[in-house]
Amino acid sequence: MINLNYMKNILLLVIILIQSLSVFSQSIESEPKLHKSDIFLSVTYLQESPKYFNEKAGYDYAFRFILTTDEIYDYVFIEKVIYEEEGGLKQLEWRKKLEMDLFYEIGATGEISNVNFNNWLKENSFSMTIQELKYEVSNLDSEKWIIKRKN
Repeated sequence: MINLNYMKNILLLVIILIQSLSVFSQSIESEPKLHKSDIFLSVTYLQESPKYFNEKAGYDYAFRFILTTDEIYDYVFIEKVIYEEEGGLKQLEWRKKLEMDLFYEIGATGEISNVNFNNWLKENSFSMTIQELKYEVSNLDSEKWIIKRKN
């Protein structure tokens, strides 16, 4: 005869495993809007990606991760900059704000703070950490960004 407590424990473990796998593989899409303001209250971190070459347009470009802080809240902006001929002047092509409330949908809890940039992954993606949770943001040069939780 099967032990009822043993079966309950097995069922509980299966449920926990399924829930944890669904949380760890979550991703969402974001349609970031252009951010027009040139004023940042307090830039606490700025990281520029390596330069990439746009063969069609014939210029170099890079992305910038900008972390700002207002009181206890962290905000992230992504910029695309274009380099003039021979690495000269930089020109801002666009600036978009990463909506931090989206991270609640894929595991963040409490106040969105303790945001850290990790590294540039590919031409149009980077990884970051929020409250010990790792995320990847990709498709930066498109209308829809993809945000994935990595742990």
